Amino acid sequence: MSELRKVHLDRSQSLNSKGEGGHNRWHYNIEPLLKVDPEQSVSLDVRDGLDGQITTTSTPRDLASLNLDVTHPMTGPIYVNGAEPGDLLTVEILSITTADDGWTFVMPGMGLLADRLPGPYLIHWGISDGYATSQDLPGVMVPGRPFLGVVGVAPSPTRLAQILAREGELARSGFPVRLPKLAGAIPSTIEMGQEGLRSAPPREIGGNLDIRHMGDGTRLTLPVDVAGALCSVGDMHFAQGDGEVCGTAIEVSGSVDLIFHITKSKHVTWRPTNPYVEFVQTKTEQTRSYVGTVGYPLGRDGSQSFMDLHLAARRAIEEMITYVCAAHKLSEYQAYLLLSATCNLQISQMVDCPNAIVLATLPTDIFV
Repeated sequence: MSELRKVHLDRSQSLNSKGEGGHNRWHYNIEPLLKVDPEQSVSLDVRDGLDGQITTTSTPRDLASLNLDVTHPMTGPIYVNGAEPGDLLTVEILSITTADDGWTFVMPGMGLLADRLPGPYLIHWGISDGYATSQDLPGVMVPGRPFLGVVGVAPSPTRLAQILAREGELARSGFPVRLPKLAGAIPSTIEMGQEGLRSAPPREIGGNLDIRHMGDGTRLTLPVDVAGALCSVGDMHFAQGDGEVCGTAIEVSGSVDLIFHITKSKHVTWRPTNPYVEFVQTKTEQTRSYVGTVGYPLGRDGSQSFMDLHLAARRAIEEMITYVCAAHKLSEYQAYLLLSATCNLQISQMVDCPNAIVLATLPTDIFV
């Protein structure tokens, strides 16, 4: 077995202050933090989604001074030897360990009910024995299901240009889309200020997916756009509900153990447009395995809509149909009817503008 590769960070030191161990923009020209072989275990320390700006002594008043330009400090990029454009990269999450404290907040302009419950409001959590409790929320114990909110790969120059064009058009139309900005960018280069994709929305390359199933034992598959894939992770959560409705989950720092797998282009039998996830879910005494396809509000022609859940649901189902047809040799009509009987639609998040996520999940044990 290959030697375990490790990235240790002083999580008490922010990426913004030290500039070490990661980045907070998506771009193909960010130097890799580490190079690893496929099938090699990697252990990564991960900062929280606000880069340590909220501490155990923070108050709601402190939310007004948060720097949102430094959100989602990512550990990486990790260069996976042998990964080439056209391949698929599967990130297998072996285990996640979280810090023993976390937070959840709502602040003006954020969340599904931003007009009704604008905040600011902040809850601190203590974490022990698999549960989160809070003096700010007495009488509540939240069971943990830690997961990575952010897992993604670098975009190619072509994909980067496409994303910048479509998100720029939304911004010019008056929608609240965060465009490239040098302030707070790491790496702090003119190139990042002009082209570095902000981390808030998820995209075809992954990123801020906030899919709560992405915990221990999960496999997330992403398209490889550049040599080495340049995979990065971050934004760890102790627990989250589908939708992440106020804009934050139980946000924590921690560490994660991963293995990267490569499917070479010539062996790809189904090429997804967006990331897809494979996970196991246990309810009572029944354990079932699932595959989940991600849908964004992107038209089949690449056009961008703003937080359109209907379009995201269509795209998730279209992705699942292509999977079922490729993996199980069914026709589109057979797959469509089967999904109506067996597939679930979940709103994974509807707060990361402009790309809400609908996840279509299909139990794999129906195929015999």
